[in-house]
This record gives sequence, C-alpha cells and structure tokens, in this order.
Amino acid sequence: LYVKAEGAFDEALALEPTSDVALAGAGALAAARHDFAGALDLASRALTENPHSATALAVRADALTELGRYDEALDVLRAMADVRPGVDVSTRASYAFELRGDVDRARAALEEAAAIATLPGDIAFAHHHLGQIAFSLGDLDEARRSYDAAVGADPSYLPAVAGRAAVLAASGDATAALAELRGVVERLPLPEFLIAYGELLEATRQVEQAREQYAVVRATQALFAANGQDVDTELALFEADHGTPAAAVAAAAAAYQLRPRSVVTQDAYAWALHKAGRSAEALPVARDALRLGWRNPAMLARVGTIEAAAGDPAAARRLLAEALALNPSFSPLHAPRAAALLASLR
Repeated sequence: LYVKAEGAFDEALALEPTSDVALAGAGALAAARHDFAGALDLASRALTENPHSATALAVRADALTELGRYDEALDVLRAMADVRPGVDVSTRASYAFELRGDVDRARAALEEAAAIATLPGDIAFAHHHLGQIAFSLGDLDEARRSYDAAVGADPSYLPAVAGRAAVLAASGDATAALAELRGVVERLPLPEFLIAYGELLEATRQVEQAREQYAVVRATQALFAANGQDVDTELALFEADHGTPAAAVAAAAAAYQLRPRSVVTQDAYAWALHKAGRSAEALPVARDALRLGWRNPAMLARVGTIEAAAGDPAAARRLLAEALALNPSFSPLHAPRAAALLASLR
C-alpha cells in the first residue's frame, strides 16, 4: 500500500518538515520502492535533524548498499552499532560480509542476530538467511535445519517455506517441492516465489503450467510498478530467462543507469546483454560484478556462460566449475544448463 503510505508521510512532513521520524519513514518507503537515491537523500535529511536515528541509519545503509557504495555502507553500519546494536545491525552486517565472500563472518552475524532477537519474525529472518547461505554452499542438511528453525519460530514466515522447497527440489523430491511452493504462491504471490515455482514446473516438463506462473509474475510486477516500485533489475533477469531479450535489455539498462556500481544490477545487465547476443559488450560488466568475491552460484554460472559466449573457454570452465562445486543443484532449471555447458567445454 505504497501510495497510502506516501500520503501519510506527505501529511506528516507538511505538519513538521524537519521531523526525523517522518523523513526516515519516507526514506524507508523510497527504499521499498527501490528508489535508493531518494532513500539516501531522505535518510541524510533525517540524520541532519537527528544523527542518532537508528531508522535513518538503517535506511542510509540499505540505500548505499543497493547503490553499490559498499564501503560507505559499512561505515554506516559501524555507526549503527554505536547507536543501537542489535538485530538490525547484525543482519545487515551479515549481508555485507556475504557480498564480500566472507561466509564465516556472515554466518556469525546471523547467529548473533538469532540469539539476541526476541520477535518471532526477527528470529525467523535470521534462520532463513542462515539457510540461504547454507544452500548456496550446497549444504542441504544445514539449509533444511535452518529453514525448519525459521518456520518453527514463525509459521507464517513464507520465505523459509520456499527455501525448504528449494532443498526438496535439490534433493530430488520435485513433487514435495512443488506442493510447498504452491502453498507459498497461493498465500504470497511475490515474483521471486512465482519464478521459483514456474522454473520447477518447467524443469519437470510442465511447460504450460510454468507459463501460467510467468504470466502472474508479469501481472504482479505491473501492479508493483503502478504503485511506484522500481522493478527494473528483477524484471531484467526474468525477461532474460523467460521473456524477450529486448525487454530484458531495456529494463536492465534503466536499472544500470541508476545503480551502475551495484553488483546485483551489473549481473542483471550483463545477463540481459548476453541474452540479446551482445556477449562481448556484457563481459566487462559481468566480470566487474564479481569484484567483491560473492560466492553466489547462480551469478557465477551466468558470468561463466557469458565468458564462454565471448570466447574465453578457460575462464568459463573455471567459473562454471566453481558454481557447481558450491551447489550442483542451485537451480532445477539453470544448474543442469550450467553443467551441460561445462561438459561441452571440457
């Protein structure tokens, strides 16, 4: 309900233009809409009024991260730790460490968050992301334990249910995974869950049913856009994999113009260019997306595929092998394609 939230914040700021609470809240809304430059501006204005606003610091850290200004984001996290140490700092620090490939520190920060959290949603959030890290490293048993702990803390926390479905699919139980994902999308039809469901349907040769889910993805993204949310990066990856290359490039280029140093945006832009037959143009962007050392098997596989298409089979083999060594079942649709490409290069 972003439009209603915007109206409430506008009214609050009309009553008190220097309210750090209203400015920080408006910044959080801007971040939710993926207007990270706007979020950064609002958070900075809030911090001018109240340098100790934990909410404004959190918005500033998130905005800097999404804009690809990673070192600045770490500085803000240190300031947050001084103002109000706790779950908000630990979970954000975990993501900062994970992006840099420091999995041990990322895990430790999440374990700390889970230990100090008191709200069921916060506990579930921490365990869910522990599961995400374990899954990305191919530790399916640990991932399942973490997802189960998240659901145990908060049964309504559906991202962990979707994570559990990913473990089931990776373990070879596609039927159970589809049942879990079906329950998730019926209750919370967000694009990330719809895409996961559709790709598992496609991987199990239920192509028409998969297309139905992809149609819902487009409808959902249109609803988000109508309510002011920037969906360019997510739309780019989706269109690159399941739509048209032209639409993927258009969405990715718009995101890249706004956030050219974000590794997530670079990954999406490079993949869209590759799918449009512009692999040589994609290559430097794709390589730069790996500069932090993020151990993300899906991203590594995409960059490896671009390397192969651009004419560097040695780099392609190295990246594809690394992706599949981390988790040979990172995706029911894309992991087999990466494995097939690697085999052909060998």
